[in-house]
Amino acid sequence: MNVSEYQLSVSDIQLTGSVARLVLTCETPGDFLYKEGQYLNLVLPGGHKRAYSFASPCRADGTFELHVRLHEGGRFSEMLRKDLQRQYKLTAVGPFGDCLWHPPTHKDAPILMLATGTGIAPLKALLEAELPHCKARVWLYWGCREAADMYLRGYFESLSHRYSHFNFVPVLSRDGSDTQAACGHVQDAAARHHADLSRSHVYACGSPRMIEAAKALLTESHFLRPENFHVDAFEAAWEHGAFADAAPKGEVVELWVTVEGERKKQLLPGGQSLMLALSACGLMHGVCGGRQSCGTCRVVFQESGFRVLKPPSRSEQRLLNTLNNVGPYDRLACQMHVDSQLSGAEIVIPDNPVNRMKQHIA
Repeated sequence: MNVSEYQLSVSDIQLTGSVARLVLTCETPGDFLYKEGQYLNLVLPGGHKRAYSFASPCRADGTFELHVRLHEGGRFSEMLRKDLQRQYKLTAVGPFGDCLWHPPTHKDAPILMLATGTGIAPLKALLEAELPHCKARVWLYWGCREAADMYLRGYFESLSHRYSHFNFVPVLSRDGSDTQAACGHVQDAAARHHADLSRSHVYACGSPRMIEAAKALLTESHFLRPENFHVDAFEAAWEHGAFADAAPKGEVVELWVTVEGERKKQLLPGGQSLMLALSACGLMHGVCGGRQSCGTCRVVFQESGFRVLKPPSRSEQRLLNTLNNVGPYDRLACQMHVDSQLSGAEIVIPDNPVNRMKQHIA
């Protein structure tokens, strides 16, 4: 499925507590295709990007739903509260992501879905698309801090009445007074109900902390196969200490960068990912925010510089293997530290149509 730029118009906005449910319509619906479990990037005024998962199945009329957590002072949150009206125009790039539905191979093995907060959005899309056809038993565990945060509780309860093979378990971490909800964390609630997940698929969406804990718990103690753990983490790895051992902030690393045939020396500040550093220089516009999902931050090293790098992670290598025209010295800039390893390195930023679109938008 090709990544493209789309023009959208706002069809409806529903503000529910700290969440906005945004309904958008693509102006060229025939060209707008995605798979449930994927996400897109909205491009805000000034070129700022925000990633949101599709909360509804792909429809022929190009209409879809996004769920947006509202933050005080947040750029898009303030737009939703004050500026966005029906027919407001937005630009989007996508789709991205591979947290897709995998048909169960054993009808007696349960399918588990774990979500925190607005991580419920992609799971809602998957459920609406697959529940009518799926024969396996499906369990949804949705975790929020308090009952008031569970903005779709009634909807999923009604869904559980409609489909006998669907079970919904609300989980509250800070409200023990709700007798109809489990107390604690979603992964612990799921683990209490399912001792053997050796034939199951698990979908986890939302907080990276929950996702990491769920994967460790379910694979190590409940026999889940790691390849059957499907993930959509909402926050980029570099926001959670993944680059804690990068060069200290204030330290500058020198390297050579070639873009569109022009080679220039760049001085990049440490304490961040290579993608962020190159983006700050206007040389790159990676669109998935470091989720290792889009491949638009791919860079090519000279062999000598490549040899001194730490090997790519399994997830980085998996994405590289899916990209076109990838060579033996390619890496994802979102997964690279700006540190002494890069000092004096030579890299090439391949021509990328999404980067060209972003430069035009900005």
